[in-house]
Amino acid sequence: MLILNYYTSYSSLSALKFCLQHDIVVVSILPDCTHILQPLDRYVFEALKSCYRQEATSWMHRNPGCAITKLHFGILFTGAWKRTSSCE
Repeated sequence: MLILNYYTSYSSLSALKFCLQHDIVVVSILPDCTHILQPLDRYVFEALKSCYRQEATSWMHRNPGCAITKLHFGILFTGAWKRTSSCE
């Protein structure tokens, strides 16, 4: 399955023929649809935001009164990304 936004160059005839020949189902998301219908927003980014929030909350409990710096953000985001992308 190939999910595309509604950009016209993605739906060229040659690309659609290729997909048809290789049994690839093409799904096009309508322009200006809400984030509720966007697969990345619903499943990837929603899970990533949730994991990052958990990482940040845990860090703040371990470091009361400290601010999350750019360095901390990178470390926390990496942890959240690993948790999100590992299907835990």
